[in-house]
Amino acid sequence: MAPALRLLLAFLAIGSCTAADHVDLWPMPKTVSHGTQRLYVSNNATMSMAGSKYSDGKAILKDAFQRMLDLMKLNHNADGANPSSSLLTGVNIVVLSTQDELGFEVDESYNLTVPTIGEPLHAQIEV
Repeated sequence: MAPALRLLLAFLAIGSCTAADHVDLWPMPKTVSHGTQRLYVSNNATMSMAGSKYSDGKAILKDAFQRMLDLMKLNHNADGANPSSSLLTGVNIVVLSTQDELGFEVDESYNLTVPTIGEPLHAQIEV
């Protein structure tokens, strides 16, 4: 489950694009495409796992998500910061494996989709 956890932490650590060709994302994906609109993560963002095969019975992802929100709240207040900017209110994490332990041949690829329209605005991570 470490790849999904790392991805979740990386996604939540994204500040914003500071230049048209620069994206602060770790681990850096093989390819990236993005728009020009700035997006903030809500202080009250929620996590869901609709469509996921992983049950998160040990609350690994849930706890990591909450810790990241707590860290963001220490330094940032995105809610209402800029009414013309979009506010990401949730993340749906779809883990395609039921396993929570890493192995040598684990596929660590992922797909992160962040729409620019919608209400509420939710990103989706497929791992």
